[in-house]
Amino acid sequence: MEIIEEQYQKVIETFPNTILVNNFISHLKIPSEIDWFLDIDYSKYPKRPKVILTNPNGQVYKKLDMWISSLRSWKKKDAISIVELIYEILAFIEGTITIKKDLINGILAVCREHHPIKIL
Repeated sequence: MEIIEEQYQKVIETFPNTILVNNFISHLKIPSEIDWFLDIDYSKYPKRPKVILTNPNGQVYKKLDMWISSLRSWKKKDAISIVELIYEILAFIEGTITIKKDLINGILAVCREHHPIKIL
């Protein structure tokens, strides 16, 4: 239990707006700056934690281990800290949203450039 308490303290220090789930220090919900909630259950740490991502519409993403390299290659002997994992997941989320925004802006620019009204 000491290792879980240690991880909890690190998470609370780094992310003070963390919410306990069912009053367990090993199950946390962390709001991100972009209104997503990161739900992490690390009750069996250093085994791989269960991570769920929920967007503002309530849509749930459970397959983060396919996208997050630390989760994909998780090894109990070499487990990274929960804080490091959270940083990696948040960077992935923010990077994905930035890429989608840039892609959409690029598509809109092409559409504006080649709109049928401009061709006439």
